Amino acid sequence: MRTVLLSLLLMGIAGTVWAQMDERQIPASEGPVSETPVTTNPDTTKIEPEAKIYGKTEIRPSYRAGKYEMARHVTDEIRYPRRATAIGMEGKVHVTFVIELDGTISNPVVTRGVSLEMDAEALRVVKTLGAFNPGMIDGKAVRTRVTLPIRFKLETYPSEDAASGDTAN
Repeated sequence: MRTVLLSLLLMGIAGTVWAQMDERQIPASEGPVSETPVTTNPDTTKIEPEAKIYGKTEIRPSYRAGKYEMARHVTDEIRYPRRATAIGMEGKVHVTFVIELDGTISNPVVTRGVSLEMDAEALRVVKTLGAFNPGMIDGKAVRTRVTLPIRFKLETYPSEDAASGDTAN
């Protein structure tokens, strides 16, 4: 009997919570963030980005309910795509998103995918995550870009006959 088990690997949870980019400040116009809110400075006619997006912070963003609750939520919420299961497809989907000043997720995008179905499922699940504690620099909350890798893995178990030692001769 072949049983399908979804094994979820949240690479950032075991030690490094988030796969951070490099230490430099990342302007909002770089990377997968496609739309940057802008405001007009009343003193000049110059248009400025609302807030920069950082790849690395002094205090990393964290899931408000805790890393184990985040892993549980993702595991409970995710559904292995039927087509991927049927053809034995496995892989890791990287979803990059911005954690805003208030802890909400914005601009989620698949930055490394496996298949359309797996990519869509990983993106759907990330959108269901609750609030985060934002990243901090100099004691102030900042917009932070993070990447969450989600691994889809099929595991097969020996059939009950093979496990009991029965073999057909």
